[in-house]
Amino acid sequence: MPIDKPTLAKLTKFAKVFADARDRDAKESDTVMYLIKFFEEVLEYDPLTGEIAKEVEIDDRYCDFAVRLDPKGGKPAYLIEAKPCSMKVLKEKHIEQAENYASRAGIFWVLLTNGIIWQLYHLTFTAAEGIKHDKVFDLNFIEELEKRPDFVWDTLSVLSKRNVREESLDTYYEQQKLLSPKNIVNLLLSEEVLMKLRQELNRKAPARLDLTAVFNSVVHVLSPEAVACAGDIEPPSKKRHRRKRRKEDGSEEESGADGSQNDEAEETPNTSLANPPTQVPGSPLAGNPPSAPP
Repeated sequence: MPIDKPTLAKLTKFAKVFADARDRDAKESDTVMYLIKFFEEVLEYDPLTGEIAKEVEIDDRYCDFAVRLDPKGGKPAYLIEAKPCSMKVLKEKHIEQAENYASRAGIFWVLLTNGIIWQLYHLTFTAAEGIKHDKVFDLNFIEELEKRPDFVWDTLSVLSKRNVREESLDTYYEQQKLLSPKNIVNLLLSEEVLMKLRQELNRKAPARLDLTAVFNSVVHVLSPEAVACAGDIEPPSKKRHRRKRRKEDGSEEESGADGSQNDEAEETPNTSLANPPTQVPGSPLAGNPPSAPP
């Protein structure tokens, strides 16, 4: 869904604020102040009622600020770890402190941002493996706003008060897992999809295409990063049904691969490849769900 003009104006305003802060090497405390204004004006949280809380104390420790939907004692919906706008690269190690806070309070979401780069993490806590985090999105606010403002708002709007209240963060997380490079690559290279592609290609092919050739062609056009995310992938193996052929004397004999027909239906799908993921219901988010970050 296209972004509306008032929202675009607000995003453009803050893109300039964060860019100016970066250029003059503003302190982290200034970045926190600008972020709180962003959460108030763009994401519609009310700091006067406690929905935005600075330096939230969790077991004698403090995080930069947090978002609460129930200021009267409810735990934060997510924590925000802020870094100065001048910091060029944000790394996963920067959320280690916030992770410790979150694990103590049972909070599953941490946002790492300097106003320009926005990274949302989902946390899981297990006794065996400790704290694990998944990066749900990684957005360069200033660069992407110039090229894809709709995408920027679709992404950041999951953090808005309305969507968090409707538990859309969890829906968004499940969608992003479904749309991960690993899932998409495995779906594209599943035998069911490859056979459909070959069927369409064979309409114009001078000779019948081999399924492995189609597999290799699809792999060739995919990015190496996407293929690497999918792990070990192999072309589908050919499995031919043996069929009986009646001889001239009336007896029957079985024919193997050389004598079998070349129909699409005679190739049995290789179940070792990943099955296509189940489609999820429509998201309650405003507009279409954001694409996976490039």
